[in-house]
Amino acid sequence: RWCYKNMEGNVDLIIIDDFIKDENLLKRLSDTKGEFWEKGFSWWSGWWDSPIETLRHELIHKIWGEDCPMQFNGVTCAGFEHWIGRYGEGEDWQHLNIHKDKDEALYAETGEFVYPKIGTIFYPIDHNIEGGELVVYDGDEYPTDDTPADIILPKYNRLIIFDASKWHSVKEITKGTRYAIAINLWDKQPQALK
Repeated sequence: RWCYKNMEGNVDLIIIDDFIKDENLLKRLSDTKGEFWEKGFSWWSGWWDSPIETLRHELIHKIWGEDCPMQFNGVTCAGFEHWIGRYGEGEDWQHLNIHKDKDEALYAETGEFVYPKIGTIFYPIDHNIEGGELVVYDGDEYPTDDTPADIILPKYNRLIIFDASKWHSVKEITKGTRYAIAINLWDKQPQALK
């Protein structure tokens, strides 16, 4: 377990390896033909507001309800935006450009930047890949080649919790397919998911 804090004492990055201990859950997550791996962005208002109906809901509850890292005990949110990322050979994307997660519809309509409260990435597939590292950059300015960054390998059963309002990207996958689920916690449901 690694934990990095910024100058204000807020958690910027947490990496937890071997996060899920339930072998049955890991096995169900590994079915890349199942509903879990369907493309598209979804919204779930959380187990306190609506039932756990899908495998994604079950995983979100596992991360943020049952096994919530102690740094986030008591965290509140309006719900969870979630989507899968399949990058690599034969997929739509080989990499993910530098960006910040934000309410895209609100930004397109008003130019206003509203960011998620917390970002989460989990790797549920024991994939054999080269490349595909998550890069989280320091600072508010658009990154250059000299910008310091954390570079995190896409390791099986690894959970990453980070500030998704920071610049970040996914390096090019040069072999295999990178499988991940991204989960953002929001104080207010993004416009595009209403």
